[in-house]
Amino acid sequence: MTPEQEQELMKCLKEGDKNAFKTIYEEYKPVVEQSLRAQGLGENDINDILQEVFCSLWERRAKLDVTTGLKVYLIGAARKRRYTLFRNTQTSAKRHVLYEHSKGVLATDLQAKQELYELLQRQLDQVDKIEKEIFNAAYENGKKPKEIGAQFGIEPHKVRRILKKIRGVFKTYINK
Repeated sequence: MTPEQEQELMKCLKEGDKNAFKTIYEEYKPVVEQSLRAQGLGENDINDILQEVFCSLWERRAKLDVTTGLKVYLIGAARKRRYTLFRNTQTSAKRHVLYEHSKGVLATDLQAKQELYELLQRQLDQVDKIEKEIFNAAYENGKKPKEIGAQFGIEPHKVRRILKKIRGVFKTYINK
């Protein structure tokens, strides 16, 4: 396909022409597929990536600005999808291994966590009431320093300083 034909197809694609998309798909799918096969991917992964790449092309058609040529753009998009797939697969595998490992130590770990929580709670009882409330707002209620600052009428950087101080108390106690 010549660059002029490619530009004309892209112009039609941007206008929502389904025939232009079909032509692009039929022309470039085998090229992108071959590139993915050369990377050693399985059939299911190749099909998933192809589907994502071409769906993305259609969804982003109005904003698309391809300066490198459509073939280079599509192969690059497929490569990025492959890396994302690989990263997600690795993360999922790590989570599974950690989960399986944690099942064996869960009972003793839960007891140890409970004991640690009680010890830290006693340490928390020794700090000022307002600092304890700030700590609880951050760690039990999941609020951010900005939200806590608004609630207690103090600046967010002071909230962060208080939380750091309390974490320091805990670290000192734990390291004894």
